[in-house]
Amino acid sequence: MGRKAYLPLLFMVFFSAVAFAQTGEIRGKVTEVGGKEGVPFASVAALLNGTQVQGAVTDFDGNFAIKPLNPGKYDVKVTCVGYNAKQVNGVLVTADKISFANFEMSKGVALKEVEVVEYTVPLIDKGSPSTAKTVTYEEIQAAPTRDVNSIASQTAGVYQKDQGDALNIRGSRSDGTVYFVDGIKVRGSVGLPQKGQEQITVITGGVPAQYGDATGGIISITTRGPSREFSTGLEVASSDMFDKYGYRLAAFDLSGPIAVRRDSAGNKSGQPYAGFFIAGEYQGDRDPNPPAIPMYVVKDDILNDVRQNP
Repeated sequence: MGRKAYLPLLFMVFFSAVAFAQTGEIRGKVTEVGGKEGVPFASVAALLNGTQVQGAVTDFDGNFAIKPLNPGKYDVKVTCVGYNAKQVNGVLVTADKISFANFEMSKGVALKEVEVVEYTVPLIDKGSPSTAKTVTYEEIQAAPTRDVNSIASQTAGVYQKDQGDALNIRGSRSDGTVYFVDGIKVRGSVGLPQKGQEQITVITGGVPAQYGDATGGIISITTRGPSREFSTGLEVASSDMFDKYGYRLAAFDLSGPIAVRRDSAGNKSGQPYAGFFIAGEYQGDRDPNPPAIPMYVVKDDILNDVRQNP
């Protein structure tokens, strides 16, 4: 019988406007419907949970760039005098990459409601020359495993012998896989709680220069930031009442703001520029590797008799 347990604890206090060591950006172009000419001086805003976190204004050709943005999903809204406003929901921003969102605006004297469309992740990523796959927070929570390596092993070109084992990327040895957490190189295992992971990016080819030399690939993990409101969660699971393997899980997370920006009227607005996020997880098994078929064991009295009378 064996036992395997870990208790990683993640504690982060964020100050200033930059909450992560790694950020991304959104670029695009605003044009008129049916034309190629750009719409100049249009206001473009990146919204997170209904609150504007960054903004930009298009140039003479209608191009815009919103940065820096912490990894996550944003709603991008474009407004301009004389045009119907348009909004794209769910634009995915990943660490150290550029996401693209283009807009076509229609003219109108009687302005209609905001036209809202859903963002579609492009098949070909124009924002990075590397071959990479990003697993979002929703996908991490829905995964049948809580192990970082097991989630990363679902990427093409990544091999894992068994759940929880080391990774082999593009046929390289396991020590050729390099791990980064919020842009910081980590040596050894990465035991982050599931609730503390915002994104997991697996780079299997064309490794960017900022990661240095890696003979295999890169596993880049972005942790979650503080929430606008106080929130907490608790998860407990056990199989002691149903089997002999003794699976046990206990996880918690706590998040909230410390200081929030205020507008000219003194009302709270925007994301907190100082906050906290705490997450911890314990996972243990009395038998971490149960057999798939029953194992027959010789009784002690028979075994002793055989030893005494070989």
